[in-house]
Amino acid sequence: MHELRCAIRLFLRRPLLTTIVVATLAAGLAATIAAFAVVDQVLLRKPALADPDALVMIWEISRDEPDHQGLIAPADFHDLRASGAFRSAAAFMSWNFNLTGERTPERLRGALVSEEFFATLGRDAEVGRAALAQDSVVISYAVWQRIFGGAPDIAGRPITLDGQRVTIAGVMPNDFVFHDRDTDVWAALVWGKHFEGGDRSGR
Repeated sequence: MHELRCAIRLFLRRPLLTTIVVATLAAGLAATIAAFAVVDQVLLRKPALADPDALVMIWEISRDEPDHQGLIAPADFHDLRASGAFRSAAAFMSWNFNLTGERTPERLRGALVSEEFFATLGRDAEVGRAALAQDSVVISYAVWQRIFGGAPDIAGRPITLDGQRVTIAGVMPNDFVFHDRDTDVWAALVWGKHFEGGDRSGR
C-alpha cells in the first residue's frame, strides 16, 4: 500500500510524464489486441464456409421472364450436377415457415435445400445426413437462442412448421451465413413435392 501511495504521488508531481506513459501503454495494448483479432479471424478460427474460393453460384439470366432473374430450372440444375464439372452441387430456394406451438406464433425466414447443401458448403459434419430428411429441419443459432433459450437437448425436439410436425435435427454454428444472414431454418427440398426433377419451367 505504501508503494502504491508513493507511485501516485510521483505521477501527480509529473503529470506530463504520466500522460505520456499511459498513452504509450494504451497504444501498445490497442495494437496488440488488433493484431490478435486479425490472427484469430484469419489463422485460428475455422472459416464459416469450407474452401470458399472454390464455391460458385450459378445464375440464369432470362430475357423472357424478368421476374425469374437469377433462378434456374430444376432440370437445368440436375443437368449441371450430372455434368461432372463440379465436385459437388446443391440447390436452394427461399421459403418462409409459420412456427406454432411455441409461446406465440412466429414467421420464420427459411430455405429449402437439396440433400447435398451442407456437404457442398463443407458443414455436413455439424448437422449430419439426417438433417435433410423430409421430416427434419436445421435451425439457426439465433433461433436456437431466441426461441428455444439455447436448450442443450434441442436435437430431436419436435416443432410445428406450417401445421406439420417436424424434428429439429441440429443447430448451425453462429458463424454460418448462407445465403442470407437472416435465415432461421433450413428444410429439405423434396423433388416430386416442391418441384419435379425434370421441370424446365419452374424456378
